[in-house]
Amino acid sequence: MESENNLSLGIDIGTTSVKVCVVRLNSEDVLAEYSSDSNASVPSESPAGDEQSVTKIFTCVETCIKKVDENLLARVSCIGVCGQMHGCVLWKSDRLPQVSVRGAIERFETSNLITWQDGRCTEEFLRNLPKTAQRTKISTGYGCASLAWLQKNRPQLLRQFDRAGTVMDLLVCTLSGSSNPVMSTHNANSWGYFDLHSNQWESDLYVRTLCLHNYRLTIYYAYMFSCTSVCVSL
Repeated sequence: MESENNLSLGIDIGTTSVKVCVVRLNSEDVLAEYSSDSNASVPSESPAGDEQSVTKIFTCVETCIKKVDENLLARVSCIGVCGQMHGCVLWKSDRLPQVSVRGAIERFETSNLITWQDGRCTEEFLRNLPKTAQRTKISTGYGCASLAWLQKNRPQLLRQFDRAGTVMDLLVCTLSGSSNPVMSTHNANSWGYFDLHSNQWESDLYVRTLCLHNYRLTIYYAYMFSCTSVCVSL
């Protein structure tokens, strides 16, 4: 007999909206789905920058989840998270956003999300970065390019944080309480400087480019995950 609790909550953090759904795992029947515009765009210090407020994104996630019937949420056994690729957000491992007893996500001490649409990395800046051996070439809006730009132009911002990842990685850390973000390999590839054959960062180029040892910035990746999944109590 199929377990009544064999349900999955899906969360999709898009560029302009957030979508959530509840799916029966065995049959893939969609039992509920909701979406909401995030309206998360905020001004950037860079004229060509494209940034979003993590607070607004997470508030939108919370709004969508609260629309799901409580009886369905009580039967969710796992959560799948996907969303906009390439983007980069910074946070401190010991100051994660908190999930309150009311289910609200509170206390945000993160950078803005630098999105995939960010254009601050000029062609000249990109040409001066170490050459990658991978098919995925470094482009403006890619996580590694954004971090390299911050290292050169806003090093004081990097010093405030010790973790970096996609906004989906931050959400998973928030829901699970994990201090270490786990990035899927396809998102790692979208950041650049990631070898899909060895499933490792091009460490020499990466460290040399970003001077991570100076900022104690840690980035993790997960082996062959197509999306990030986490089991939490709702």
